Amino acid sequence: MDQTIFMKSVTEPTHIFQQDKRIEQIYDLLVKYTTGDFSAREAISEKGDELDAILLGLNTLGEELQSSGLAVKEFEKRINILMEVLLKYTLMDFSQQIEISDAGDELDAIAVGLNTLAEEIKVARDAEENHRRALEEKNKEILDLNAALEKSVMELQVANKELEAFTYSVSHDLRAPLRAIHGYTKIISDEYSPTMEDEGKKMMESVMKNAKKMGQLIDDLLAFSKIGKKELNIAPINMTELAKNALQDLKNSLPPFSTKIKVQDLPQAMGDYNLMNLLFTNLISNAIKYSSQKKQAEVEIGSETQNNRIVYYVKDNGAGFDMKYYDKLFGVFQRLHSAEEFEGTGVGLALVKRIISRHGGNIWAEGKLDEGATFYFSLTS
Repeated sequence: MDQTIFMKSVTEPTHIFQQDKRIEQIYDLLVKYTTGDFSAREAISEKGDELDAILLGLNTLGEELQSSGLAVKEFEKRINILMEVLLKYTLMDFSQQIEISDAGDELDAIAVGLNTLAEEIKVARDAEENHRRALEEKNKEILDLNAALEKSVMELQVANKELEAFTYSVSHDLRAPLRAIHGYTKIISDEYSPTMEDEGKKMMESVMKNAKKMGQLIDDLLAFSKIGKKELNIAPINMTELAKNALQDLKNSLPPFSTKIKVQDLPQAMGDYNLMNLLFTNLISNAIKYSSQKKQAEVEIGSETQNNRIVYYVKDNGAGFDMKYYDKLFGVFQRLHSAEEFEGTGVGLALVKRIISRHGGNIWAEGKLDEGATFYFSLTS
């Protein structure tokens, strides 16, 4: 007998649940053979799996029994076993293995096919069970992460409330005594100035100057804290117009300066207009301030393309900075020049960096002592 009836094995054994029709066909053939009807045949599908191999084997067996005239009795016991196994298959029980005889005939080939099919289904079931357990573990991990995230959100909300309370305190509670210090000092200075010695006058001036500086520092800190909470209003921005407007505002607010300022035509950008105006105001005012001691102070506002992205820059030929202190450049209260050289609170560049971060961009700088500095920024990373 031809024992080469095995075709490719089942590629997806769990599909047995959708293949009951072929199992019924196999069972019907076996029933007919036990009644002596060897004429029945079943069509073979194009799947080429174990069930097709079994159908092919039964068709071949029927042909051989029909042509040889052999009685089915010698096969009856083995056929009954096959039928019992098939019945279990219809109940999704694939635990039984069929004993293979020494005959090496079609029934043995069918038995081998059924055993192989059962093994593959068990392997697939084990894999599905492992997959289910893995999914359960992943779901538990997700639930744990969600719980941790929820806790973090609650902690963040508490921190935000504390920050709001701190901001309120800074805005109201600290300003009152500061105004009192400045006011009383001015009264003393105005009323007792004629009788004061020069040293006393200098002290009064120093107190008022530092009170004013403290007020500016409070304003900068409040502005810095609000940047992180402000909702962005993203829209197209004419960056050339924005830079020129910021420059004009500075000309109206700063003491007269002789800095030569060049504004290139800048590409349009998407961003929050008010925040970008604050960014340009800080960068341009810094450039004017740090180049003010040059005989021919120059500031350039321009753009270029780097790695397929638009990069804007503000460049000056002023005091510059030492690149070894670069990590302090954008920190709050971090200053690379003394207050005696250049006035300032040390918050401006930290404010600029936070604005760029809110826009998902990057900011960086290059500088050299006494040769100027260039601040670059892009609005998308």
